[in-house]
Amino acid sequence: MLRDTSMVPAVAAVAISPQHRQAAQVDGVFEPRAETSILVRWTADGTPTASVVGPLTVARRKSFALPTRALQLFIRPGHTRHVFGTAVVELADQVVPLGQVWGSRGDRLLEGLIGVRPGRAVDLLAAEIATRSAEEAPMVAAALTRLRRGDNVSSVAAALAISERQLRRLFATELGVSPRRVARIARLARALRDGRGDVAWAQYALDHGYCDQSHMIREFQELLGTTPEQYFVRRHSANPRLSWAVSTP
Repeated sequence: MLRDTSMVPAVAAVAISPQHRQAAQVDGVFEPRAETSILVRWTADGTPTASVVGPLTVARRKSFALPTRALQLFIRPGHTRHVFGTAVVELADQVVPLGQVWGSRGDRLLEGLIGVRPGRAVDLLAAEIATRSAEEAPMVAAALTRLRRGDNVSSVAAALAISERQLRRLFATELGVSPRRVARIARLARALRDGRGDVAWAQYALDHGYCDQSHMIREFQELLGTTPEQYFVRRHSANPRLSWAVSTP
């Protein structure tokens, strides 16, 4: 379930999990992504935990207890540094308690989430984020648009009239991930989103911006820790009830 937070520009999207009657221990593979998010989970008695999930540069495998309720609120790149008050590179590949990032205000907010429904929790989180937001860094949005459509880093820097070094520094501060890594994650995301269908692997690689099939396999192995064929076999055989859980850390 996605909840509309269009009145808070810093919020890119919200995912609310289906409710599970009881917790269950599951194994998950969490795919790379450039966005930072806030993840809230509730136990059966309504006790919440809240974490800041930094950008993931490679997939993570983790065994965890499936919560009875959960939500994940994604921060729009270009707002992240203001929302969390730190250079985002410090959050890369990290999951830290919300109170550690937001201090006492984060602790008080967590207390206010005890026993509340996820929709109400989204409202409370969005209200806090709105007080921390500033105007979006325009260069970040422009660079992301170009990288996600497949432009290379040097052409993106040239289009923005800055050096590649300046672009790397901007991304370290605002996203916590290098421009080159963002481009690789975006290419992988397109390949995962489209699915293979009946297309031959060699053509599938070319269709998604890889030099050849070997290049695609290397990228899957480095970023996901598996081959393309192994990934899609596992995805098609996954339990649909766990689909939300295995998409979030």
